[in-house]
Amino acid sequence: MRQPSGLQLASIVAAVTCAACASAGQTARSPLSSGDWRLLEINGVAAIPNEIDRRPSIRFTTDSARVTGNGGCNSYGGDAAFNGSSVRVSRLISTKRACNDAALNQQETRLFSVLETVDRYSVSADTLKLFHGSGVALRFVR
Repeated sequence: MRQPSGLQLASIVAAVTCAACASAGQTARSPLSSGDWRLLEINGVAAIPNEIDRRPSIRFTTDSARVTGNGGCNSYGGDAAFNGSSVRVSRLISTKRACNDAALNQQETRLFSVLETVDRYSVSADTLKLFHGSGVALRFVR
């Protein structure tokens, strides 16, 4: 068997080193970035409508520091800053479609307002809790 030349050996070492650096630079995927979450409650009040797949949703994209979703009547998006288990949502914007259901419209308004007050999160199994201070402000499920 022929021995690799110095240039071939250097190329192999460089390739292995680059592969190791690339994998070391990757961070574990945040449990927040696992797709859509459906609203269960706002400050302990059960979300509507009763059908979970029609409830307001939220999706975090941690690599681009964004939050998006559907509030029940309108789509929304904003900035999301992450640091460990803390999260800050800001600069929410939404579409302005008319909402014929007054209760759903009120819930959407509360959702947007409360979402901008959250300061940390926890994920346990299929449940996402967003906290404001010591209380659970929003609870979602996958």
